Amino acid sequence: MKVYTRRGDTGETDMFPSGRVPKNHPRMEVLGTLDELGCWLGVVRSQEIEVFFEEYLHKMQQLLFVLGGELACDDPGKMGMKRITATDVTELERYIDFIDEKLPPIRTMLCSSGRPASTFCQLARSVCRRLERRVATFADQGGTVSPEVRAWLNRFSDFLFVLGRFFNTNPEEFV
Repeated sequence: MKVYTRRGDTGETDMFPSGRVPKNHPRMEVLGTLDELGCWLGVVRSQEIEVFFEEYLHKMQQLLFVLGGELACDDPGKMGMKRITATDVTELERYIDFIDEKLPPIRTMLCSSGRPASTFCQLARSVCRRLERRVATFADQGGTVSPEVRAWLNRFSDFLFVLGRFFNTNPEEFV
């Protein structure tokens, strides 16, 4: 089987179950940005980071696939797909609080720099914020987006922010 089909050469793509849609359709903008976010998480995972965080980020990449499935169709419940839940949001909040309590208070504006893992987390955070904006546009144009998806994305960008800060602290202090 070939990777290319030539079906997208006209500026459209296949979107299950919707059929053919323009590549710049708001849903495709959401899914493309989501894909980019997953790639940046892979870059963070490829750095020298604690195994605990590498494993958790892998779990988050898997959850991005759930999110993608949910955002790819109008009625994910009807299709029997997994969905982002309030429990997923609460779990992220616990991780944010767990990491944040180990960090010094923020006293100035922070520039993205330091360890590569930290900088890549901040890049992932900025892509996540863009994804939030794309999701908002998609919803404003009639797309189905659950409140849990919006909340989870907002928390996930916060998680990436505190994780990036953590990677610039003394990682031996973790646990």
